[in-house]
Amino acid sequence: MIVARTEEPEAPDTTPASDGRSISKDDLNRLPIRAYEGPIRLINDRAQLKECVDQLSREALLGFDTETRPAFERGVSYPPALMQLATEREVFVFQFQALGGLGALRDILESPRVIKAGVALSDDIKQLNDVWKFKPKSFIEIGFMAKELGYKQTGLRSLAGLLLGFRISKKEQRSNWARPSLSRSQIVYAATDAWVSRELYLKLLAQWGDRPRPSEVDPLTPVPTPRKERAGNKSPESRPARKREKSETGIAHTPELPGMVWSETVSSESLVS
Repeated sequence: MIVARTEEPEAPDTTPASDGRSISKDDLNRLPIRAYEGPIRLINDRAQLKECVDQLSREALLGFDTETRPAFERGVSYPPALMQLATEREVFVFQFQALGGLGALRDILESPRVIKAGVALSDDIKQLNDVWKFKPKSFIEIGFMAKELGYKQTGLRSLAGLLLGFRISKKEQRSNWARPSLSRSQIVYAATDAWVSRELYLKLLAQWGDRPRPSEVDPLTPVPTPRKERAGNKSPESRPARKREKSETGIAHTPELPGMVWSETVSSESLVS
């Protein structure tokens, strides 16, 4: 377990000159950079997982994000390396390589009571599900909320500039998230995205008014479509079979530790300088 705090002074919560629903690149670049400054728990010790899940299960709202090692070759991809969950008081960063899979974290991802708010959630959910099966519940897409409220830009960084008055650094965006030992800069970057997601959800919710509750995101449940007759082996029946085979092969390459039963050899490193 790691507790980390950044040393930068708190940036002012300024409002950029814009129409309030979009922001130019120049205006965004003029904003101060801000990172998460609270405590961060880096979880790469399996013995700590149940305690963390117990604590997170008592939360009503979590900022959500994942990080995946970038691939620079065509046809090469990697499973998610990190998952970040932000509470009001701290951010949890889970290292999958050390933990061996989702394990008890499924309780959080499948909980209908705990809202998980983030940007581009469909991609994150699909990538996680490709290697560790789960049934997503109460995932709320911040981009959809922003679009419903009339915002023209719905990305994390644009919305942070519009609603929070600061800019998020991209310094570590393409770094290797699968490293066993992450740098302080990587950990703070990862925590910042989850923290900002939670803050944006609260800002947008304050503008939501009497609209119906934001719709949940579940990219794993297919939308029913009219059945069409096709000739040869391109029928709707044959295509799902091929997709299932490909998906199952991918899962086999990243097995979850059976029952999440672990040895005691993995421990955390201190970030405190």
